[in-house]
Amino acid sequence: MDTFLSLQHTLVQIKTLEEFQQTLDSDHKELIDYINVMEEYVYTTKTDIKGHITDVSDSFCRFTGFTKDELIGTTHRVIHMPEEDSVFYQEIKQAILDEEIWEGDIQNIKKDGSPFWMHVIIFPRYKIDKELIGFSCVRHNITESKKLEEEVIHDSLTGLYNRRYYDDVIERELMRAKREHLSFSFVMMDVDNFKLYNDTYGHRDGDTALQKIAKVLQKKLHRASDFCFRLGGEEFGFFFTGLSPEASLIFTEEICKEIENLHIVHCKNSTGDYVTASCGLVTLNMQTDIIGEKTIYTAADKALYRAKKEGRNRVIMSNKDDVRLT
Repeated sequence: MDTFLSLQHTLVQIKTLEEFQQTLDSDHKELIDYINVMEEYVYTTKTDIKGHITDVSDSFCRFTGFTKDELIGTTHRVIHMPEEDSVFYQEIKQAILDEEIWEGDIQNIKKDGSPFWMHVIIFPRYKIDKELIGFSCVRHNITESKKLEEEVIHDSLTGLYNRRYYDDVIERELMRAKREHLSFSFVMMDVDNFKLYNDTYGHRDGDTALQKIAKVLQKKLHRASDFCFRLGGEEFGFFFTGLSPEASLIFTEEICKEIENLHIVHCKNSTGDYVTASCGLVTLNMQTDIIGEKTIYTAADKALYRAKKEGRNRVIMSNKDDVRLT
């Protein structure tokens, strides 16, 4: 009887072990499936302290078109956009050298030159004794969501940012200029006698003229900290940082001159034979001036009104009466 009970107990144990093994096998399969999903959709690289790539995931190689041999030993500069903003990357570098976790969106290029967007998290790696040995970078692809985002914030005709995006970024950029002790310049620009242009040449030619003007703005305002918008109709706005009032005036006048030099014929223009533009300019010293978006917008609008009143095709800088500090 004792032998039978002992055998029965042993069989129960074996049955329990079999079920435990099945559970382990199931959990192991789920873990492998999870790792495979992560490997497919999360792209990772590791670097040493100097930023040289020491390891890279297969998924990142498949996505970018680079082989591991082409990436290991190089830096991430190999996937940077040709017109990369050095200030932006310097901020990232400083953050990780301070052993902080950096998180944000970065646009890079594949081996074939095609651009893509990734949401990136960069964090330090340590030895057991907490000695810094390098950095890990985890990414996931956000290219499609960025494309949708770009459609929402851009003007469909000119490709410039739209009024909605202006409302989103202006206060943020004012705060950034103040934080970094930069001057801040805002310009409102109006195409001279544009209604007469449309009446004379038709709205299709009017749209073409606006697109050509937008290209001038895009060419001149090309830094990451520059923003230009189509605020509505023939009205544009743009802002930039880091220039003195005198330099801001010269820069804005250059933009107006380049628009006139497009030589878009406008026989009904009161300022000459070609399409021209008038501008109202506000430049602030963000170290001392405390001002909100509404005040700076109103000041630029008043300066633009004077530019039109004084004959158009010119830039007028706002005066102290226009800017009421708050």
